[in-house]
Amino acid sequence: MTTTTPFLNKHKPLLGLVLCGGKSTRMGQDKGKIIYQDLPQRVIVQNMLLPHCKLVVLSCNRDQLSDCQAQGIPLPDAPEYDSIGPMAALLTAQQRFPHHDIIALGCDYPLFDADELAHFLTKLTTKDRPQAFFNEQGFYEPLLAFYPSHSLTQLRNQYMQGIFSLQYFLKQNQAVKHQAKHGYKIQSVDTHEAYKQILAQLNREPNP
Repeated sequence: MTTTTPFLNKHKPLLGLVLCGGKSTRMGQDKGKIIYQDLPQRVIVQNMLLPHCKLVVLSCNRDQLSDCQAQGIPLPDAPEYDSIGPMAALLTAQQRFPHHDIIALGCDYPLFDADELAHFLTKLTTKDRPQAFFNEQGFYEPLLAFYPSHSLTQLRNQYMQGIFSLQYFLKQNQAVKHQAKHGYKIQSVDTHEAYKQILAQLNREPNP
């Protein structure tokens, strides 16, 4: 598969990383398995990435492995990165695919769509710095972001210091701030109440 932007074609192969390995404690169910539209959310995110990436993998925890195997290429978190949050997905991907740049998309954004992704990819202007969506509250969205391969070495150094925040990493590396075309599309849905609100917006009933 080929990418759609001249910038990406000039540089390292792009790995699509679908982040669905969280414990979903506040949501009360696996966010990657939620069907907001016609497919589980992790499949929708995977399908968005496929046209742009050399390879797309489903980052998951061990409990999700069998489900992810049925839907794509699973990439379970390496045991040494257990319980450090989404940083585990990136460090595991860096171990397995050290020469790939990474576009990471979480399953937390049911309104995010192919148009926003394409706009983000066309705005990538440098391979030297991470780039991430930047929300209206003044924070990066680390699970809607581009991570050049060399930056993941710096991420591992941060891990060795016991700092597991991707927000911190993006700030320290002066990540490029990307403004969404439509700010509401990068709304993170992490609780059951927010989930029900999104379903109402999409005119769907909650999953049983």
